[in-house]
Amino acid sequence: MFYALLGKVDSWVLAEKIHAENIVIAEEWQVIWELWPLWTLAFLGGVLAVLLLMKLASFGSAGADKTE
Repeated sequence: MFYALLGKVDSWVLAEKIHAENIVIAEEWQVIWELWPLWTLAFLGGVLAVLLLMKLASFGSAGADKTE
């Protein structure tokens, strides 16, 4: 925009460059969006792993409270 104001670059050329960049960004987001099942499974797997580790940690410390 700055160069268009100075008259060094035609505003139509600048608009085409911005439009082309927006198309590239939209295509990248489309690829990410198409992989939503993978992201969902990864998130649920992480939650399950944390819950499993917490359960294992509670089993390990169950006998530690009895010092008698």
